[in-house]
Amino acid sequence: MTTSASASVDSGSPTSPDLVRMSASKHFPIKLTKTNFLVWRRQVQSTLIGLNLLGYVDGSVKAPRPFLDSAHTQTNPAYTLWYRQDAILLSAILGSCTDVVQSIVSLADSSADAWSRLARSLASMSRGRIISLKAKLAKNPCGNRTIAAFVADMTEIAGELALADSPVSDEDLAVHIMSQLGDEYSTIYQSLRGRNDCVSIEELTTILEDYERHLREHASATADLVPTANHTQRARSDRHGDRGDRGGMFNRAGGFGQSRGGHHARGSSLGGNRGGLYCRFCDLPSHDTRFCRKLQRFLRENNVTITPPNTNNPTAHVTVSNGDLGQSNAQWIVDSGASHHVATDPNSLNTLMEYEGPDEIRLVMPY
Repeated sequence: MTTSASASVDSGSPTSPDLVRMSASKHFPIKLTKTNFLVWRRQVQSTLIGLNLLGYVDGSVKAPRPFLDSAHTQTNPAYTLWYRQDAILLSAILGSCTDVVQSIVSLADSSADAWSRLARSLASMSRGRIISLKAKLAKNPCGNRTIAAFVADMTEIAGELALADSPVSDEDLAVHIMSQLGDEYSTIYQSLRGRNDCVSIEELTTILEDYERHLREHASATADLVPTANHTQRARSDRHGDRGDRGGMFNRAGGFGQSRGGHHARGSSLGGNRGGLYCRFCDLPSHDTRFCRKLQRFLRENNVTITPPNTNNPTAHVTVSNGDLGQSNAQWIVDSGASHHVATDPNSLNTLMEYEGPDEIRLVMPY
């Protein structure tokens, strides 16, 4: 008790100016639960330090003698003031507790007793909360979240740890963030490892968001160049019928297009169709594809060798287009759903592997 407080008490004033009025909603707005004791304790300590009342709860301000004489007939005014102030503190502490923890302090005799009961009961639970937050910080993969959302979640966890008296440095938080991004961010991770200074979380967020935008643009551009496989299934009886349903053949534009049905009906209506012959390269019913002069000239000009199909050893069909593919933006389609594709432009393929075979390509024609 301060000297001024003692003077006020000795004067016998029942409404001493040193008596601090408190309310839970005003002074302790954060409600105490079983998991936030460390945060709540920091709030209470800061408030009581500002009001010069911390000694009531930590026990440094002892209760004065209740009576001034041995016969216990004369009440000590100092004790009366202490008792009233302590009751105000106890009421504020009780009012800031949620229903699940009010039973812990319901039988407390003083604010110091209530403070001690709460520390014994809830400090271990808060320690478990810290361990849980640290585990979540160390194992919280970015997944499908955006960089902004992921960094915000990680920063929130770090903030909760700071409130629980277990702060995380920016350097450690940056390591936790970078170590839980996908492999596509490995370049950024390696560049940051070579820095001598510590990058701030704000700067790291900006770098990652810029790289995320670059990855989206690259993925969008690559999607337009991805080759697709056109797989068709035909009944066994189709071998003697319409042979124009096969997908992935050359069209008149010189590129690749999907199959156009109705070739048989169209050929049968033309008088020049020799017994149902049809060239899928020229798109004309006048001759068979195997004897097409235009196709043979195309194969010679592009150094392509035709290998007759072996029914005992099925081979994937590889189709080569004429012209300079590096300067063409037309999408090309590979027939039959082959597992290996050949292209002059590596950007048109997803998975690349160095070709170590001869300098020629064998084309198997699906006759």
